Amino acid sequence: MAENESVSELLEDVTAQTVRLVRDEMTVVRQEMMENAARARSGMVLLSGAGALMAYGTGAVVAGTVAALSRRLPTWAAALTVGGGLVSAGGALAVVGRRELRQAFPLVSKESTTRIKEDALDIVDRALP
Repeated sequence: MAENESVSELLEDVTAQTVRLVRDEMTVVRQEMMENAARARSGMVLLSGAGALMAYGTGAVVAGTVAALSRRLPTWAAALTVGGGLVSAGGALAVVGRRELRQAFPLVSKESTTRIKEDALDIVDRALP
């Protein structure tokens, strides 16, 4: 500390440096987020295309299954059998998925949220005279 610098000047310097540091960090974070968003966007486009192709492929497999069963059953019965099996499997997946989602939320437990709030209040209480 220079002898001719006052405490207020030092605090101003620290404040200015802190503000500059935070702005620089935010710029870096913003840039990283934009790059990651661009990658995510192209990934989502590719996944959407893959999903569409898989849906058409699944339709072809279902049609083939109905055609194969129609050799032993009337076509309408084969279609109902395959459709019923698909609806049953989809229902089972929906029940399991719903259970998993209910267990995942809330993302942060109430205990953690309470602890964070208490810590923040404690910090504020200690910082204020």
